[in-house]
Amino acid sequence: LGVYAASPSKTYTITFDTAAMKARYTPSYTEALKQLNAAGLHIKVGGVEPVDINQCGPAYHIQVTERYRP
Repeated sequence: LGVYAASPSKTYTITFDTAAMKARYTPSYTEALKQLNAAGLHIKVGGVEPVDINQCGPAYHIQVTERYRP
């Protein structure tokens, strides 16, 4: 799964499987989100929600999880 297209008329929210992942990855997304928003996409960092890797998440959510991290 992944993000293949985004609509400039919708607002997307990045959510994380755990609070630890949110703390780890949010700083990495900060500059990229500034650039994406300046380009006309509406993406913001959200909170924590459970992720089921076997199905799609809620509409307009970009879910972040880890399956294996050495």
